Amino acid sequence: MKNLRQTVISACINIVASSAIVVHPAAALDMRAQCRLLAAGPDEPKPPANGGVKFFEIDSAQATKTCSAAYKKAYMDPTIAYPLSRAYWTLGPNQDIRYALYMQRDAWSGAKAAEATIGREAARWYAETAKRNLTPATYETEAEKGDILAQMSLAFLYTHTHLNAVGAKADLPLATKWMRKAADKGYAPAQFWLGVLLSWQKEDMLAFQYYLQAADKNWKPAIVALGKAYAYGKGIERDGRKGIELVGSVANEGNTEAQFTLGNMFLNGVGLGPNKKMARYWYKRAAEGGHIEAENVYKKLAEEDISPEAAAAILLGLGILLTMSGNGGGTATQDTESKSAMERQLEYEDAMRESIQNACQWSDGLC
Repeated sequence: MKNLRQTVISACINIVASSAIVVHPAAALDMRAQCRLLAAGPDEPKPPANGGVKFFEIDSAQATKTCSAAYKKAYMDPTIAYPLSRAYWTLGPNQDIRYALYMQRDAWSGAKAAEATIGREAARWYAETAKRNLTPATYETEAEKGDILAQMSLAFLYTHTHLNAVGAKADLPLATKWMRKAADKGYAPAQFWLGVLLSWQKEDMLAFQYYLQAADKNWKPAIVALGKAYAYGKGIERDGRKGIELVGSVANEGNTEAQFTLGNMFLNGVGLGPNKKMARYWYKRAAEGGHIEAENVYKKLAEEDISPEAAAAILLGLGILLTMSGNGGGTATQDTESKSAMERQLEYEDAMRESIQNACQWSDGLC
């Protein structure tokens, strides 16, 4: 009886452990391999056929897209979460250090359950390396020397304490201090996030100025933040039409977060009054781009879908000229404007690249 009880207990433990991770289903295998070719590091266990990709050589746009798709099919798999984290951490249009830290957290949390699939030593490497990347002390020396990525990482760890591996308490003033150091170097993502931190502290006018600085560098989240500031009258005189125009300019390029934001604005009447049909239109576009929350809201709105032409007509009636397009593109004028914006962004990235080429002294495993 005792042996039977032990067998049952062991079986239950194995079931619980295996439920923490979706182990490489067949549908994810090819996508997983592609993800690792694009963003796995040279120091990772069992590197891909290309030997791994150096940090600043990652194609962030392609890697974030491919690894995100793979991760949806293999949640909490450290061999995908870790490269996905690197893809979001590196310099590029999709850089999101906060999300990169979330993926480090998932790599750390999923490592134990992955032992049966990737081996004990590999699982230990992911657990220890990810934990180190979630520890404030890892970044402090390089942050003091002026490393932008280390400064931003510290700021997020002191803001989102559930990411912090050592359980340090939230310290918003300290987080603001580190984000300001990165922002004052002219780094657009840091300027945007400093605006967010300041807005949480009710310093809306100062937050608006930092959004503006980042938006001038064509940082899309900052343009959306500016639009919301105008729509709500935070830090600037309220101008609903300008708010819709700013968010719409980013949404119409296929940015799903902007599309979701625009859906919220129309649903809640922020800017130019409520319009459920327009809300549903933008939620649908965001959902088609993979925005899960937008998909959930879209399903709940019992309205008929409208065409891009009808949506454009509604906006024109509100005094807003925005040539509507699918997620794939726009008019020749829009293409020219987008090219100009992309050229500005690439020039900005090239200028910033030199200032952070010596970054990442704090994590050999990440970089």
